[in-house]
Amino acid sequence: MPGETSGGHLPTITDRINALSSALRNSYTFPCKTHVQCSLLSRSIYASYSKIKHTQLLHHKAQNARKSTLLDSRFKACGSRASLQRHENNLLVLLDATAMSGDETDNEVQGAPKTYLISRPHWQSPEMKDFMRKLDHIYRENWRNPHGRRATAGNAPRIRIASNRCEPGHAPRGLWRNCYDSNWLKDLRGWQRDKLDIVDKDYDFTISDSEL
Repeated sequence: MPGETSGGHLPTITDRINALSSALRNSYTFPCKTHVQCSLLSRSIYASYSKIKHTQLLHHKAQNARKSTLLDSRFKACGSRASLQRHENNLLVLLDATAMSGDETDNEVQGAPKTYLISRPHWQSPEMKDFMRKLDHIYRENWRNPHGRRATAGNAPRIRIASNRCEPGHAPRGLWRNCYDSNWLKDLRGWQRDKLDIVDKDYDFTISDSEL
């Protein structure tokens, strides 16, 4: 889809946090010669871990906020086309922000346009993923080329880049069988699949090329 590419990327915030955590754990292997050295090392480790936890909390809040924004943008995309409103009424109303794909920035330069690496939820099928990407494309096109209204004020939609990243995600209940990844379903226990209340039919994800 336009605005999405694949390939190499810079380390994300999570990558850097994990690297720092590993380095701090390794620091425990260095012996202290004096009580003062041990005390200083302990304080340094505690301060570093406190900073990591605070960064993780802020990072998690930012991710959740972006997921809420993403769901809202997909509702707006469906609402912008009469032929897409069935998706809003039949499918999107069954989803909440926790069902959206996650993303992480690989660019933290102040004032620079940020790009975000998409993390696909494990439960989501390729068909549903492609459908959501099309809605994202429609939303971006509406922002670039507003028809019958003024251009939207504020920042441009985020640049989201396809990647091989996956995340556990929150699988919503009551969706059609082709909304769920078939391999993910196979790994579930019987009672777990039953709790999903899967509709034993395929959802029609069709979006005509004329709507893109």
